[in-house]
Amino acid sequence: EIIKMQNNNQLATIITKICLEHYDKLAKKGKANEGEWTILAAIVATSTSTPTILTLATGNKCIGKSLKREQGDVINDSHAEIIARRAFIKLIIEEITKDWNNKDSSLIVQRSENSIYLYKLRDDINLHFYISQTPCGDASIFNIENQFNNTVEKNSNLINNN
Repeated sequence: EIIKMQNNNQLATIITKICLEHYDKLAKKGKANEGEWTILAAIVATSTSTPTILTLATGNKCIGKSLKREQGDVINDSHAEIIARRAFIKLIIEEITKDWNNKDSSLIVQRSENSIYLYKLRDDINLHFYISQTPCGDASIFNIENQFNNTVEKNSNLINNN
C-alpha cells in the first residue's frame, strides 16, 4: 500500500506536489498574472493507490468593494478553501446521485449497511485538505503560548525602556 507506507511528512510532500503540478497544467485563463498571487486549496483522496485530487480551487479573501454588485450576482467571499469545499459537496451529491441511479460506482462514497438512504465515505478512502497558505480566522493554527510569550516580552521591553 503506497500511501500507508509513507510517513506524514512524505505524504504531505506528495500531496503538495500533485496539487501544484495539477495547477501548473491548467490553462492560464483565470490564473493570477505575473506579480500577483493567489491561494490554492484542494481536497485529495488517498487509498491504496496514488492520491487523487477531488477538488482544486484558487481564490482570495474577497473581490473588493469596487467589484461588489447590488444584484447579488457576484460572490464576495471567494476563499480558495471555501470554493474547494463547495466543489467537494457538489461532488458528493453527484456521487450519491450516480449510485442511486445505479450508474458508475462511486469514487468515494458507499451506502451504509443500516439503510439504503444513508451514505458514508468508503472504508478504504482517507481525505486530505491542502492549502498553500494558512487559512485565516478560526481555522488558523498558531501556537498561542508563543504568541502570548512574545507579546509579554515586547510589552516588558516597552515598560522597561521607559
